[in-house]
Amino acid sequence: AGGMREQPVIQVAVRHEGNYEPNLMVSLSTVCCGVEFTHLVRWYVRVSGLKGRQEITCDAPLAWGGVAQLRFSVEGIRKSPQDVMLLLRKRYKTGSSLEFLVRQLRQRTRIKGVGEALAACGRRAKYPVVLVPGMCATGLEAWQSSHSGWHRSLVWVDPLKMGRTAAMQNLANAAATTDAGKHRVLMRHLLLEDGVRDPPGIKVRARRGLAGLDYLCDNPLAHKASYVFGPLIKELAAVGYDSSNLEAATYDWRLPPAFMESRDGYFTRLMLQIEGLSRTNGRPVVLLGHSMGGRVIQYFFRFMLDRPNGREWLEEHVHAFLALGVPFLGASKSVRTVVTGDALGLELFITGEEARTMSRQSASIPLIMPVASQLHYPDAIVRFRDAGSTSYQTLPFPDLLDRVSPSTTRYTEQYHRVDPFLHGGLDNEDPTQPILDAPPVRRLWNVFGVNLPTEVSYYFRTEGADKDKATVLDAAASRFSEKRDADVNPLGLHIENGIAYETPRTYQRSSNQTRSGDGTVPYASLSYPNVWSERNPQLEYDHIEISGAEHREMLNDARVTYVVLTLLTSASCQHHD
Repeated sequence: AGGMREQPVIQVAVRHEGNYEPNLMVSLSTVCCGVEFTHLVRWYVRVSGLKGRQEITCDAPLAWGGVAQLRFSVEGIRKSPQDVMLLLRKRYKTGSSLEFLVRQLRQRTRIKGVGEALAACGRRAKYPVVLVPGMCATGLEAWQSSHSGWHRSLVWVDPLKMGRTAAMQNLANAAATTDAGKHRVLMRHLLLEDGVRDPPGIKVRARRGLAGLDYLCDNPLAHKASYVFGPLIKELAAVGYDSSNLEAATYDWRLPPAFMESRDGYFTRLMLQIEGLSRTNGRPVVLLGHSMGGRVIQYFFRFMLDRPNGREWLEEHVHAFLALGVPFLGASKSVRTVVTGDALGLELFITGEEARTMSRQSASIPLIMPVASQLHYPDAIVRFRDAGSTSYQTLPFPDLLDRVSPSTTRYTEQYHRVDPFLHGGLDNEDPTQPILDAPPVRRLWNVFGVNLPTEVSYYFRTEGADKDKATVLDAAASRFSEKRDADVNPLGLHIENGIAYETPRTYQRSSNQTRSGDGTVPYASLSYPNVWSERNPQLEYDHIEISGAEHREMLNDARVTYVVLTLLTSASCQHHD
């Protein structure tokens, strides 16, 4: 009809219980100009025995002439109820005419944005939204600085303020006679004393509002590439979001959560922000957190539960928690970042030494360190061998961090371990830590990418006598890549330059299936809310996996945008969904 070349594909899962003979009814309906026709034709198919896969073809005349043909197959599966649910999650997804119409509009008309296509289908903003960004994803601006011209300008991230390229800075460092001479002006603005205090004469704070999380760089040369929520905000605007129903909760990502409140009053302000949005829009708010922003939202929930009538407040003012790529069990990559450094894509400007210094001086990075990894991660996070040894020993990652970065251990114990909203004084592997509690809201929408090679474990070695500066990734471990060895590589993971990756073929003991994460966060961490869903039937939980959606790039992925917008919007007129 209408000259469409694509034939719709419908997958139907039939759950057969008991000893009766199952019947499968197939109904054909269509949507034309926004009007749904449901009376066209129906077929009743008797499926005998449900043995193996059966191919079925049905023909029937249509009301306006012509013949419709529907081909489908039925496969009988004898499994336990738990295995059936895992199978359905793995092999079937829900489709809708709305998704089909959006795809057709983008392919066949001048409409290219998902938001514009959804608006053309009659979708409009419904729930007010607060966006919470992840690690390093809020712009930081200088309020006090001895450097001329820096007042109220971005220091994170502006390549022009970095000065020399990394190569030039390495040469300057080699000529410097003191450690102080190696710290550039930008680094002196970004590094906090004891992880929480401003250096003398310097004050750097988070940029407020949507401008603090749309794009990190004002410079036109790097603006587009520095996106955070910018592309998603544009799509949200197309379905009716603006400053009246969309706000940002930016924060200083250098601080541990307790100091976000004690220094900046962050969680109190977030509470008032949610109240205001809920009151002016007449609806509860959706809290949308990406990456570490989801952990910040979890902390906020604990913060509210500690207040009088906090649970009732959450029920009244929060409609749902929308999690995008949230590391609910942390991420292995945070361990490597502390040990070897991570330039966050700024390798041209940040030296390796500066990357390590930033990580080791960070009092917030413990917030995304792995938790309960021995119960849920597919493999041990750290294997280690001393100089001269050829055998590896499994080492708890906190022990390695204590060797190479005592400051990280100190910040973990001082700011995170004792926090009653995070670990509550419990061990990192204790499954009863407060941070592992289910969110006290009615709905959790968990959206994340899967099936990308993702770091899960590491092979380190020492070289020389100074272990603090000579703990490095062991490239020689690559000889064990994709070879099962009970002591070295029990799952046969792919190993490259000392980093072991989970892939789509990696067995996940937490879910009894093969999967991998989003390129940054392991699958076990992204999917951990499945545990909450099984334990708490009252939680309205949506688990949405999007194959190939990368951790950061998901914020500019049309598939993710479609999911987010359909969760946040409603139809302004009758349509088929």
